[in-house]
Amino acid sequence: MFLGLVLFLSPLLAYWMAVRYPDRALTIFPNFKYHPLRIHYERERLRVNPLVQFDPQRLYTLELWDVRWPIFWHEYFQYEEFLVYTLEGFFERHPNVSVHITLFSPEDYLTALRTALSEGNLPDVYVGPILPELLESGRVIAVDAFLTPEDRALYDTRTLDVISSKRGVIGFPRTIGVYGWLANAEIMKRVGMNPDITVSDGWTWNDFHTFAGKVKEAGLTPLALDNFRGGVTAVKHLCMQTDEGLGEDLYTENGEHPSLPRLTEAGLGTTLEFLDGLRKAGYLPDPVKNMYKRMIPGFWNGQIAVIGPCGPGMTRHVLERMERLGAGKEGGAPAAKGSTNVTPVLVPIPARRLGDARTPFEVTVAVPLDPGGQSDKAPPDLGHARLAVELARFLSQADVAWVAYKLGEIPAYLPERQRWEALVPSWLLHSMKALLGRVIPPEEGPPGVMGQALTEEALRDQMEPILEEFWEGGVGSAQREQTP
Repeated sequence: MFLGLVLFLSPLLAYWMAVRYPDRALTIFPNFKYHPLRIHYERERLRVNPLVQFDPQRLYTLELWDVRWPIFWHEYFQYEEFLVYTLEGFFERHPNVSVHITLFSPEDYLTALRTALSEGNLPDVYVGPILPELLESGRVIAVDAFLTPEDRALYDTRTLDVISSKRGVIGFPRTIGVYGWLANAEIMKRVGMNPDITVSDGWTWNDFHTFAGKVKEAGLTPLALDNFRGGVTAVKHLCMQTDEGLGEDLYTENGEHPSLPRLTEAGLGTTLEFLDGLRKAGYLPDPVKNMYKRMIPGFWNGQIAVIGPCGPGMTRHVLERMERLGAGKEGGAPAAKGSTNVTPVLVPIPARRLGDARTPFEVTVAVPLDPGGQSDKAPPDLGHARLAVELARFLSQADVAWVAYKLGEIPAYLPERQRWEALVPSWLLHSMKALLGRVIPPEEGPPGVMGQALTEEALRDQMEPILEEFWEGGVGSAQREQTP
């Protein structure tokens, strides 16, 4: 549970956040009234696909609104100078993008927002406090309202809201935390499943069993997981979808990072039982032990319906593959017998129960509407929308360091409060530079960064031999209970 919010910047912001962030607003599940995917489906009924490209040769212009806060960086740089300095790092990544900045005084931004709302002339990116009526309009999505509690504790309380004047909604896979699975939307539709609903609402283990049975009947392979070296990552993220998957530390207490998922023996056992059921039903490739070798080729030739886990590396592979296919530089493998075309879509990993689901989507762009409440009839420019999200995420990270350094605190759960107080202000000044693309020696990082790497290594060392034996058909329930 979120234990409290820190008052800062203005009484208005404090009041808005107290009203805006009740328990319902902290959920990441699609039944939340303002969930970005829910708003998107209600407005457009279009499938959200995170694998959206933009033209690197085209010139894009993004409209950015911010507030000229009366605070200073490093004693002499004003906020607007910090903003310009921050954007230099963004332009290095996207030289074909320009940003038009409009800065409002703290007294004028409310009027500007209300006027933009009434005229349907909202910017691409807005940084600052948001009026409740903006959220209720369905035109603005609060980025940090949909993070996991652990991630949200590290975010600036000044909500960074993102919209796109060009229409379009995009979900991005997390860089850390929760992964997704990569599904072939064409196969899902072929066996009677709506990929839109799966992306929006998630699916349970029982749902996946039903889906897998239909896929097998169609002569295709339902699922292949990356089980190289035991598949620790694949099992870990599936285990996180159980009601008992997180809790007491499974592998070590030394240097444990607060935001790392801590797996339980019970959750791991339940997860392996689920995977064992899939294996016995013939829903995994044969031989199961080496399915990682055939996972990606099988997906692209239309023979495997779902692969995983899908994180930043997998998503980058899919983007590059789509770019080559679109440019005619890659013909692709011939379709396997009984297969279908391939349309990749990132879906949540099935959860034991829907209430335990964790979305792989982190940042979204809302669909702006005209003053009459109707969608713009112009075709969507998803490239423009994606770049707006990229800019928003870039500014979001920089603002964390900015505000934390100036105010000495950011909203956090009580277990994390002490850790942050120990970091302010010395490391956060370095953190801001790191977030802008600068490199900091590991010894200057915050406590827990090295511990996180050690913890992951300890987890892998402990679980690898158990999982290797599992994929070979051993390690039953009784054996797991005896495993130290």
